[in-house]
Amino acid sequence: MKGRVAVVKELVSVCPESIREKMDNGETILHLCVKYNRLEALKLLVETVRDDEFVSAADDNGNTILHLAAILKHVQITKYLLLETSIKENANTLNKIGFTALDALEHSPMDSKGLEIKIILLAAEAGHAQRNEERNSKVRSSTVQRKRGLAARTCKWWNNYLKNVGKRFEEARGNILIAATLTATVAFQAGVNPPQFNKDQNATIASTSSFYLGSYFVISF
Repeated sequence: MKGRVAVVKELVSVCPESIREKMDNGETILHLCVKYNRLEALKLLVETVRDDEFVSAADDNGNTILHLAAILKHVQITKYLLLETSIKENANTLNKIGFTALDALEHSPMDSKGLEIKIILLAAEAGHAQRNEERNSKVRSSTVQRKRGLAARTCKWWNNYLKNVGKRFEEARGNILIAATLTATVAFQAGVNPPQFNKDQNATIASTSSFYLGSYFVISF
């Protein structure tokens, strides 16, 4: 509370676990640094702990140290928190009444300091939104590339399939032409030079011809 950095440093070296002790209303030692505008003590403690969760901790009202810095209009502390700590990633954290740090500031009387902090918070919020948009853009780009790759593979598969089907159709067409030619030839020869047989022999020859012709179609297809 007094901002005596050398004393704080000595106490932390002797009893480092004391940093994490909370007061009755859930405030941490970092909340005290912000409340009494002790930037150097705040820097020392943040760099000593190096714990993102602890730095972003809220009191019983849900206020983070960024909420307090905005409400109390501590410009330098606000800049430090948004530029040098992980709290910038949680700049839109809501307190118990649903206010972000910027909302809390806007519900306070506005003056030159308040306006300066508002600009800082808006810039941090815009930067956070831009980073989110960049990440979303990368995800969308990756999704589009995967879909394009799938479409290309699908088209290639269909092209190969249709080529194979076309080959089979051509082979079947050739077989049909051969069979048709053979049938026409047999019929023509039979018509031009009809053999002379009795009824039993005619029946046997017809049956044999049908068998061979049918066998040819089975083999062809």
